[in-house]
Amino acid sequence: MGWWWVAVYLGLGLAGLVVLGLLAWGVVRKGFGVLGAAGEASARAGELLAQVEQLPTQKPAHSVMDDPHALRAQRRREQAKLRRRRARRVAARREARREQLRLRRAGG
Repeated sequence: MGWWWVAVYLGLGLAGLVVLGLLAWGVVRKGFGVLGAAGEASARAGELLAQVEQLPTQKPAHSVMDDPHALRAQRRREQAKLRRRRARRVAARREARREQLRLRRAGG
């Protein structure tokens, strides 16, 4: 056979190693870039947190639902509305019953 086959295989192997090395070097460089960007982002986040800590504290807005008098007044309004509805319903039933009785008396 010949020794030239050995040289071809060694050359191909060496070329493959060079290509893999270049790919690995690109991946490593990209990783360093990502880590650098993450470091910058965390530094910026630290600055923003420091600015937020310096902001004055805010008091919660007063809610109407915190006031027991307002709650009681609202409940009274709702109960009055329900009483009016019930009174209308009862009056309508009473009127319908009177009408039925009047029709029975007239027809009978």
